[in-house]
Amino acid sequence: MIREAEIEDTSQARLWSMVDCFYFLIERMWVILLAVIGSLAFGLYKGRMTPDSYKSIATIEVHQPIRDAIVIDPRDSYRYYQQQGTMLMSMKAKLSQASLYSAVVGQSHFSKLLPEPSRVSDEELERAKLALARQFYASTEIIDHDNTQLLSIVNVNSDPETAQLVVSSILKELRKSASSKREGTSANRIEQLNREIEEIRSRLSSAEESLSIYKQALDICKEIRGSEGLILEMQKVYLDKWPPLVQERKHLELLNETFESELDRIIRSVASEKDFWESREALTEKLTTEEIVSFKISNTEARHSMINRDFTSDSKLYESLMEKVKMGDVAIGFDQQEFTILQPATLNPDSLRMTTLQTIFDSGWKGLLVGISLAFLISRLDGSMKRVEDLERFSNAQVFSVIPKSEALNKEKKSSKTKTEISETASEAFRTLVASLNLSKSNVQTVLVTSSLPGEGKSTTSCNLARAEAEADESKKVILIDLDIRRPRIGEYLGLPKDHLGVYECFTKNIPISDAIQKSEVGFDVIAAGNTPGRNVLPNSGLIVKLITLLAERYDRIIIDTAPVLAVSDTLIIAKHVDVICLVFRMWKTPTKALRRAISRLENNGTAVTGIVANSMPEKKALGQYNYYQSYSNAGYSQYH
Repeated sequence: MIREAEIEDTSQARLWSMVDCFYFLIERMWVILLAVIGSLAFGLYKGRMTPDSYKSIATIEVHQPIRDAIVIDPRDSYRYYQQQGTMLMSMKAKLSQASLYSAVVGQSHFSKLLPEPSRVSDEELERAKLALARQFYASTEIIDHDNTQLLSIVNVNSDPETAQLVVSSILKELRKSASSKREGTSANRIEQLNREIEEIRSRLSSAEESLSIYKQALDICKEIRGSEGLILEMQKVYLDKWPPLVQERKHLELLNETFESELDRIIRSVASEKDFWESREALTEKLTTEEIVSFKISNTEARHSMINRDFTSDSKLYESLMEKVKMGDVAIGFDQQEFTILQPATLNPDSLRMTTLQTIFDSGWKGLLVGISLAFLISRLDGSMKRVEDLERFSNAQVFSVIPKSEALNKEKKSSKTKTEISETASEAFRTLVASLNLSKSNVQTVLVTSSLPGEGKSTTSCNLARAEAEADESKKVILIDLDIRRPRIGEYLGLPKDHLGVYECFTKNIPISDAIQKSEVGFDVIAAGNTPGRNVLPNSGLIVKLITLLAERYDRIIIDTAPVLAVSDTLIIAKHVDVICLVFRMWKTPTKALRRAISRLENNGTAVTGIVANSMPEKKALGQYNYYQSYSNAGYSQYH
């Protein structure tokens, strides 16, 4: 039993193979070809209309200020690299300022690109300058190189001379701006450096004093650790009242008192240490006396290590600064430029315009990507089935036959005087359907033909199935019943008289069934719907059972054409009293959601779809992918009719 949720999960869990992807793209090749052709046409047109352009490039190295370069402690390496990134971002921001390009436009090189001041007003001239500055900004790109301090300034312009002048003018204005900022700053920076040296010297003096004070406390801590270890060893061997053990305990108490007094002296003598120990008093509120002593000893050792580490770091920084002062290059270091030009504005003499072959390649792969994306989008919006393999996996039901798309099969109204011939391919497909029905179950007598939605070809399939059954075995008695009371089509398809009695009269007027039976030209019997008003609901299941029982005594195969499952509930009443349920599905059109709902509705009714007929499959696909009939047709066996 298949539930709706199970069908949905099966369709989602199925993974596409390479063959699936291949057929998917082949079926939608028209979309891909249109996208590729459109992309090629647009690319060639754009290439023809776009003038030649030239590129000029310059490379600069951004410098770090000396204060940020003197980072010796490895713990500050992250800050150093962070500062490097900040300097690059700052320089890129300067190169992106609108004021910079406005200053570039103001240079005399570009006066020829502006209207003559005598012929325009000041306001119009300013607008022209602003437009030219925006043009220069849009055609300039700033490129940073990974893990370096290098920046490249690139300008692309249709005039090679203008491209080179823009880059060189940007460098000129950038250097002018940097020079104006450096004027008068060396003395202030040297004074700042001296203040920092004094601050470091003060920290070193304070740290040195703290280290000397902590030295004696650390010695006492070592004695306490040793005494505690000796007491633990004695307790393992001797009793608590053993004289040496008692004496060692008194010695430990004396050491603890000495340590407390030494720690009080440290706190009183150094203000920074007082703040440190006061911040830790809250942590000792819930500790015992012994735990408090152990806590203070551990913090004393940690504090000494911290002070010693800061002292070492400040000492190295102090020595480095003093070395700079002794060498006399402090002013030079502070007065250094923000950047150095490694490569001046250099023009690439070759045009950036792509060749025709490059344009075709570039536009082609872009169009291919767009086409594939559109193919997937159309498939997503379409929701229909294109391949029989997908239909079987989606529905988890056997596909009895693949009916090719044919103009003769699409005609619903046939003339009773003219025999309509369908293609041999379609005839073979219906013979395959007969064979599949016989193999689906043992003793198949009643076959119900339905569909999910109207217009999927169930009535056409029912008529041709009855014809194939009659032609396959002339001794077999076959009858076709039109139980689609609301929209009957069997009579019109077979060209039967419209005023003849049918199922409707048998159910409502107690007309004998034998009076409603008609003979078709092919050899099978037919019971049409009759003169139905088109709105009456199908009678109860008791009459249906009686009808099928009476006909089962006289016929070997009963084919019942019913209404679509999702349109009305009539089919659900009939489905419980047949041997096989055959669901017609129109390929390339009917949404898969409709198929899912139809199967789910039949399952909820206590019945199940025995097999599916894939209808209206394009003939090339029906021949080339899904059966082997074409090989027999080409061998001369197509003259059956």
